[in-house]
Amino acid sequence: FDKTQTVDLDRPRLWTDLAVQEIMVSLSRQQFKSMVCLVESFRLMAVNRLYRKYHPHLPVRGNTKDWWLYAYNATVHEHIRPYSWDSIKAYRQKYKRYQVLYKEKLEESEDVAAISGVLEELESDLNLTSILLARQQAKVQFAAAEKAEPEKKPSGGGWWWSWWSDSLEEEEVEKEPDFLSKLTEEEK
Repeated sequence: FDKTQTVDLDRPRLWTDLAVQEIMVSLSRQQFKSMVCLVESFRLMAVNRLYRKYHPHLPVRGNTKDWWLYAYNATVHEHIRPYSWDSIKAYRQKYKRYQVLYKEKLEESEDVAAISGVLEELESDLNLTSILLARQQAKVQFAAAEKAEPEKKPSGGGWWWSWWSDSLEEEEVEKEPDFLSKLTEEEK
């Protein structure tokens, strides 16, 4: 094989088509136990990866102070400090921004593509419960805004009718109540 040649990686060199209808795998009891241990060790490695940056890299014997500091730092930094007032405030700001942008998306503003991109970024930072709650609140606000601004139609008859009618003012169209207006405050 000549290593000086350029290799075209856009097309595969070898094309295979393999049709397997049934594969039978048999494992001994020891192999099965080894597989279970392997899966468990992968799970423990994933947990250990979170706390590796706090690890003292010293033997436990004779370094108890460092190991207790390791336990303290791992607990504080991973479980307590994420819920500081600053992080809660930042999370609520993202939540409110998501709610406002989702309401704008419902109103079908001109820049829907940009709004959708920002919404996707915010969705990566928010949890599912917050996303669903923000969407519901935006829908309720959108429905309330629609109800507050009813459509207007001219009084019937056109220009000829307007000569004979008493009022030239436009009438408000009555919309049928939607499901949100039937809910109590607790249900909303």
